[in-house]
Amino acid sequence: MVRHGGYAMATQLPDDVLIHVLQAHGKRSEARAVQSHWRSLIEDNFEIRKYEPPVNKTFCIDFEIDCQMAKDLYCAQFGGTKREAGSLFGDVTFSHWVPAYFRSRLPQDILHEIGEDDACELWKTISKVRDVRDGADANTVFKDEVDGGADATPRRRANSEGHLIVSEGDAGVESGFGKRQVIGRLSTIETELVLRVIDHRRNGRTRRCYSE
Repeated sequence: MVRHGGYAMATQLPDDVLIHVLQAHGKRSEARAVQSHWRSLIEDNFEIRKYEPPVNKTFCIDFEIDCQMAKDLYCAQFGGTKREAGSLFGDVTFSHWVPAYFRSRLPQDILHEIGEDDACELWKTISKVRDVRDGADANTVFKDEVDGGADATPRRRANSEGHLIVSEGDAGVESGFGKRQVIGRLSTIETELVLRVIDHRRNGRTRRCYSE
């Protein structure tokens, strides 16, 4: 957010000016790390939403995009026993599926690794989607993501947005086994927020592991 000499200038801003700047800053929670005064100012003037972590700090999603006579399929897994304790690093497998009679070859699966920051951002998006499904106003929930006054209200247009299934917890662990939720079709803005993380063509921070 600020670098070198800009850090000193930013930390010396009058409080009312800083609050005005932060009103347009979508990452206010992260900005609290700049210094203790910023933390106090942000927590006193802005509502900081905290999200419950996934069960056992492990979750996976199945995400599907209809592409007329084809589908983009994503299977992403985060956390779990194979990861460093407490981390949410994950992998996403992507496949562009087409009907057998249109194929010149078998679909190619592409595997990418996703960092913890992106995994946390994805979980935050999932939590917001759940809030909307529970009756919260979409334009309020996604107020930081809505650009130019766009409407974030979910619209159910067949074959236009993604379909999402979320599972939490390690299979075989009693507290997490079987916690699966079919969220269903997402709105345009919800779909875009998910794809910003899991689609390797949009997220330049992913690291490709292998392809078949």
